[in-house]
Amino acid sequence: MKIIYKPHPKESNESVKWVRNFLAVNGVEICQKADFGPLDLLVATDLAVSLFSTVGYDLQNLLVHSSSPFSIPIYLFHNPDCRKWFKHYCKLDTIPMTENDMALVVDSPDKLFQMVNIGLDPTFRVKCHQSIIKTIKSNEKGSPENIIKMTIATDQGCFLN
Repeated sequence: MKIIYKPHPKESNESVKWVRNFLAVNGVEICQKADFGPLDLLVATDLAVSLFSTVGYDLQNLLVHSSSPFSIPIYLFHNPDCRKWFKHYCKLDTIPMTENDMALVVDSPDKLFQMVNIGLDPTFRVKCHQSIIKTIKSNEKGSPENIIKMTIATDQGCFLN
């Protein structure tokens, strides 16, 4: 397995070192392409893995215009501290645009390889692609409006506090 790793602009040097060490220890070849933009990298991936970056939404918006499911978003949402931070700052329990098979969410570390295998399965990829298209095209304004609606619908939505 080869991973293209593009650190988030706000990611600390310590975090980048941790990720590189973690992948190396687990036998994963790392290919760092800092000179390519995120959209260029997304179209070259089979799976786009993120904690909860907007790169997953970027991929979904690219997939709406694609005739094939070239990549699938996967969110690593298993770390309790990460989930707590997300809920505190975003006021949401779940990551928007992950319902109805529009993305995969790893909710426990032992499910990572299971989710990767599901994300690589051609049948699931088609199902995910169709769900993304149906959801985004059902709303003329696309995924941003879906995310805003989900946020406003929560009791503690970002716009209500």
